[in-house]
Amino acid sequence: MTLSDLTVRQAKAAEKTYSIPDTDGLGLVVARTGGKSWHLRYYCWRASRTDPLSAVMRG
Repeated sequence: MTLSDLTVRQAKAAEKTYSIPDTDGLGLVVARTGGKSWHLRYYCWRASRTDPLSAVMRG
């Protein structure tokens, strides 16, 4: 499922932090406070990792 602009804008805070998956390991994490951030799940040496997109872009 690909996330649309409307889906991202309508994502609201909940009691627990939750993630809305997109394609190819990308996902939107919605915090309890209502903050939103993009996270990327990737594999490195057969180990799965999930990092904020800003950390992945820095290298």
